[in-house]
Amino acid sequence: MLVIQKMDEMGIDFVEISGGSYENPKMNETTSKNKNTIFFSEYSKLLKEKVKAPLILTGVFVVKIL
Repeated sequence: MLVIQKMDEMGIDFVEISGGSYENPKMNETTSKNKNTIFFSEYSKLLKEKVKAPLILTGVFVVKIL
């Protein structure tokens, strides 16, 4: 988070938050039983309080469809 804060001070355009890679997707290793899971949502909330740059949250959004 400190690196992102410093980059924000330097004027970055945005921050993209994701995790893992195509070969090693960390999001698939979740043990969450919650059917409505948005990965990195808590981290994004904390980060948004500390930076001015827009956040782009990418990755897995698991939502139960009615």
